[in-house]
Amino acid sequence: MKPGARGATWRVLPLAGTGGGPALDPYIEWARATGFVHYGAAEQWLPMLAQLKGIGAQAFASLVLTRQMRQRSDWTQHVRVPEIFAAPPKRLRRDIGFIAIQMKRSLLVDVFDGLQGELASMLRRIELSRAAPAGKPPLVQLPGPFAPASGEGPPQLVVAVIDDAIAFAHERLRGSDGKTRVEYLWDQQQPLSSSLGVGRELRKRDPGTGLDDLMTAATHNGQLDEDEVYRLSGFTGPARVGRATLAARFAHGAHVADLACFDGAAPPASKRPIVAVQLPAETVADTSGATLGFQVFLGLLWALYRTETIEQSFGVGTLPLLANVSYGVIAGPHDGTGMLEAAVDQLLSVCDPTQARFHVLLPSGNNHLSRCHARLTLLGGVTRQLRWRVLPDDLSESLLVIRLPAGAQGVHIIVTTPEGDTSPPIPPGHWGELGLPGSAQAFLFYPSLPALGRVMVTLMLAPTAAVAGGVALASAGPWRIGLQNQGSTTLDVRAWIQRDDAAPGFARRGRQSHFDDVAYARFDDGGRPIDSDTHPLTAASRVKREGTHNAYATGRRTLVVGAFRRSDGAAAEYSAGGVLPPPGRGLPSINGPEAMLPGDDSPSQRGVLGAGTRSGSCVAMSGTSVAAPLALRRLAREVVAGNAAGRHALHALAQQEEDTVVRPKPKSSSQRGGGGRLDEPSNRLPR
Repeated sequence: MKPGARGATWRVLPLAGTGGGPALDPYIEWARATGFVHYGAAEQWLPMLAQLKGIGAQAFASLVLTRQMRQRSDWTQHVRVPEIFAAPPKRLRRDIGFIAIQMKRSLLVDVFDGLQGELASMLRRIELSRAAPAGKPPLVQLPGPFAPASGEGPPQLVVAVIDDAIAFAHERLRGSDGKTRVEYLWDQQQPLSSSLGVGRELRKRDPGTGLDDLMTAATHNGQLDEDEVYRLSGFTGPARVGRATLAARFAHGAHVADLACFDGAAPPASKRPIVAVQLPAETVADTSGATLGFQVFLGLLWALYRTETIEQSFGVGTLPLLANVSYGVIAGPHDGTGMLEAAVDQLLSVCDPTQARFHVLLPSGNNHLSRCHARLTLLGGVTRQLRWRVLPDDLSESLLVIRLPAGAQGVHIIVTTPEGDTSPPIPPGHWGELGLPGSAQAFLFYPSLPALGRVMVTLMLAPTAAVAGGVALASAGPWRIGLQNQGSTTLDVRAWIQRDDAAPGFARRGRQSHFDDVAYARFDDGGRPIDSDTHPLTAASRVKREGTHNAYATGRRTLVVGAFRRSDGAAAEYSAGGVLPPPGRGLPSINGPEAMLPGDDSPSQRGVLGAGTRSGSCVAMSGTSVAAPLALRRLAREVVAGNAAGRHALHALAQQEEDTVVRPKPKSSSQRGGGGRLDEPSNRLPR
């Protein structure tokens, strides 16, 4: 069906439950409605993050792996479980309830059709990611502890960086001996290792193939040829599967790793070891975050696993682990109950608090002015409408989430296309589909039972353009979403549009859609951007700047960082925040981010300076994603000094500096700026 065609038909049908199985997932229902065309139609293995029910991750992994070893002819032959779940790190005090697995598409369909009772009874909910590369990886046993070289001292802490293009040979990531500080590097883009589920692991000390020996082989006349070492390691060159991001001049991960790990001088390599995860290029290119859950959660567990290996190798006790994940999304429940937020919170909570702590740093998000959040009061018996502006030439799907309170059983949803084709009122417990079966242009997912005190309604649209034919397309233009309150209760309704922009260094894939509202003013009378919802020109708008924070950064245990300008201390115009609903972030004194760190040098000098992908190069990158690794660097110094490094500690450090340093601009509210502004030197010559 062509986009814009009049007479497109809507189908509205009840959501079919699985009878004691996992909760229905909008991504899975959308994949089925579109024939899995946006999730790798030719691929059969689908990665997913799952929350378990009545069984822990270690027990589930042991069950699957034991049956596979015995070649049982049941569902376990169609599930891949990373072996590190069967032997988790010892600092985890108890089994965790989340697991990252791959599942055959046919098995997934059977689970939701009620044909796999045993497996369905173990799954509470599933969140789908993009398809994994085809082919069964060989069994690769992960090596255990190594023998440190003579004279290597014990580590002080471990830094984990989960990002794209980790430039392990860069001079800023080397120790004082000239060798890399990266002890372990997991390249998730390569489908080679069943022990990890996906990818391959490169290690610093392996004879011949280790990072140290590769760097030695690429050293000529005392000079390291970084291009050669990246070819030898498989990160660039014709053998690379997928995009070779380390071949570019700059990359997000190279910049972030520099800011997080380099603190003015090269330490002995063993003092500040690094474990790094190279995310798949497809995951990085898809800024909607639809692929992040599987990779990030598995990466954090692996970082714990390899930190334990480093501890055993040096014969030391539990080491502090600081991990940076400079990624985020907009849409989600925004109360810490989303799949990845809950999984990371539980992983942090089960780490033994009497031992060295494990902290995960996240950016607060860059969408303060993106017009991707709407809030309205829905009176009883009233219909209100949201206008969703979807742009042309968008090669990716678009997604909108509406959060209704638990008492919203009387709300019906009406969707109208830009051409005026209107759906019937869609009640709770139903789904609505526009287009042909298996080739949907739009899909509305409206569960009936409140999950954790609220109802999440999801509207997904197909791309508005495609490089090749054979793909159903949605119409560009204003989509109208009517909310019809048939009850008598006044409801607080919030809606978010998912992130859909281009990642730094990647070709444009999506185009960011936004809410339209005539009462929303972007600029004041002097042409300056309005950054507050209380401004008289925009206060009446239902489109809000607050509440646009990174949905992944709404958990109770992660550390969240916003951004400000160094020159005058003003909050970066993009730095997001806002009051979080219960359970929020769990601490009444810290409802927004913990602190703000530099994200820009000045209004005319955007970004902060950091490493390019080759030694000697320097680039500027902007955003809360560069403020977060600066916070990690600061906390690493606090850890080495024997001080606390948790949420309260970062908040207190920022508050202390805020109370002592005078800046031209006043501090932001605590919901956007946390404890205050905490400067961190760039370790570069000033611009």
